[in-house]
This record gives sequence, structure tokens and C-alpha cells, in this order.
Amino acid sequence: MAEALEAFFRAVNERVAELSPLGHTRLELLCECGHPGCSQTFAVPPEVFAAVRAAPGLWLCVHAHVDGRDVVERTDSYVIVRG
Repeated sequence: MAEALEAFFRAVNERVAELSPLGHTRLELLCECGHPGCSQTFAVPPEVFAAVRAAPGLWLCVHAHVDGRDVVERTDSYVIVRG
């Protein structure tokens, strides 16, 4: 179930990025944790989102939903995790 939710939230975030106007400095994205019922959001620069998508196995989530994954980068508003 978690893997399906992660994939769904990832697809939603990709669509958000596609539809964002050029020059937009932040994307408001959904946490990609895969927790049932999670609807937390965070802001991320478009270039960070593109870099995460270009690297297989990386996900974006809120701090509270790291769940033992390897933290690649931690910021004030989001965490990049592997796994």
C-alpha cells in the first residue's frame, strides 16, 4: 500500500511541476512518504525537484515522515531521502 501511495504522490508532484508557470521560484508539493492519510505539503525550488527526479530512488517528504530512510539532505521545509 505504501509503495502505491508513494508512486501516486510522486505522480501528483510531477504534474504540479509540469503545470507551474515558468519563473516560479517554489513548488508546493505533497509529502511522498506513502503514509495513508498524509496530506502534508511543503515548498521546494523547481531546480531541487528536478534534481531529485533525475536521481533514481530519491523522494521528498516532510521531516516527521523520514521513517528510517537515509537522509540525503535536510532543509527547513523538506527532506530528501533515499529508499
